[in-house]
Amino acid sequence: IIKRTKTVLSQMKKFNYITQEEYDSAVAEAEAGFKFEKQERILQHFDRFCTMQGYAGLELKKYVLEVDLFDNPIGKQEKQAAHTSPVLHRAFSVFLYHDNKLLIQKRAKHKYHSGGLWANTCCSHPQSDDIAREAKERLFEEVGISQVDLKQIFCFTYFHQFDEHLYEYEYDHVLVGEFDGNYKINPDEVEELEWIDIENLTIDLIKKPQIFAPWFLLAAPKVIEYLKNQPNNCFLK
Repeated sequence: IIKRTKTVLSQMKKFNYITQEEYDSAVAEAEAGFKFEKQERILQHFDRFCTMQGYAGLELKKYVLEVDLFDNPIGKQEKQAAHTSPVLHRAFSVFLYHDNKLLIQKRAKHKYHSGGLWANTCCSHPQSDDIAREAKERLFEEVGISQVDLKQIFCFTYFHQFDEHLYEYEYDHVLVGEFDGNYKINPDEVEELEWIDIENLTIDLIKKPQIFAPWFLLAAPKVIEYLKNQPNNCFLK
């Protein structure tokens, strides 16, 4: 509710429906997690406003950044449309590690694809060139992690068809970060989060590929190889 409230408030300010002062005050309340009843009324009010102004459903639309084969932006595509036909778009995948382990997540079963499958710590679709910043924001949204430095180590393009009307075609930026702290999963996004030993993960990738998301099968071996080749690393050779 807090995340959606902030999105709605930004739209209300965009259409001059509230002042900057009202926006700042409401965002502060949302970030503090207070007055949920008031926030729900704001959402209902804005839904009515959108309908009256011809913007019905505007706040629910999500977009991805369409790119060419070299990650040059072409334009924005509505997220659903970009997945019901194969539209190449920008994405990122975050892998957090510590000692000889990777932190992986089991995606919530209700996700529109790959629900119930294991993947990297988090992933999403950036809206700008500041991928590291957006990746940190997504880490906090999905698993409650905020204090971590991320480094991009490679990019790759992959295509996967889930069914007749559902595709994933992404230019994926892979980032890694060392982390040894607390986390708190968002059940809307994540079913489980666990540290897995690199050696055990390598075995599972070979023997049980069906339990992993398709992009993870491609990216994880390259991440493991990268981490093993770092000087003074603690990963098994």
